[in-house]
Amino acid sequence: MRANTDRAPGVHLVTDPVGRRVASVPPVSPGQPIEPFDFDAAEDPRELVALKGRITAGLGVQLLVDLLTSECFITLALDGETETLPVPAEKALDAFDQPFCYGGTLL
Repeated sequence: MRANTDRAPGVHLVTDPVGRRVASVPPVSPGQPIEPFDFDAAEDPRELVALKGRITAGLGVQLLVDLLTSECFITLALDGETETLPVPAEKALDAFDQPFCYGGTLL
């Protein structure tokens, strides 16, 4: 699956695999046609690879690296919400172990 959808009251948020919002789709009235969303057009040219992952007390933490740019990211997931934080490559493992010291705000 190329994108995830998070549900909010009345609005569908479409996010890319890293968790960044790429579109807000307003609700459709009954009887109105639904326009298809082109997921390929919304994606960045990234090659993300998950290096580490864990789930502790319901909080999912994942360390990602972009193979094209060597950028590192920490993705947090809790109760259907996701948050993605860029982190310096030299601090990536520390950020994986202590994500809230690097700006995580999901709790």
